[in-house]
Amino acid sequence: MFENNTVFLIYKYSKLYNYYITRLCSNFCVSNFPPFEHIY
Repeated sequence: MFENNTVFLIYKYSKLYNYYITRLCSNFCVSNFPPFEHIY
């Protein structure tokens, strides 16, 4: 149960993080960030 919650939080916040990185990319290229698509 706790593990499922943790995975859900990681999924949720990595998606949010990915959203902000995409918005950042419209201003300048962010090549140092690892792609988060492979997590989910």
